[in-house]
Amino acid sequence: MIVGIVFTILSPIIAQLIQLAISRKREFLADTDGALLTRYPEGLASALAKIEAFGHPMIHANNATAHLFISNPFGAGAAKRYRQALHDASADG
Repeated sequence: MIVGIVFTILSPIIAQLIQLAISRKREFLADTDGALLTRYPEGLASALAKIEAFGHPMIHANNATAHLFISNPFGAGAAKRYRQALHDASADG
């Protein structure tokens, strides 16, 4: 029973660490593939530095790009608003 409680407490932490590790690995592989594809790593590094220096969050996220984000780009209440919109649409029809 104690083992179950410990696993229950540690599972979200372990899951978050795995998610961060996968994200970091994907980011590294994307940068490596980009450098190999363009054969101009300095240009890629310059572009990434410009993106980092921009400093503003992405404002115009949409449903077509939402699956590319690790976290919900629409905020915490987006899923609730989406379900409510579906419910309202089905109630009208």
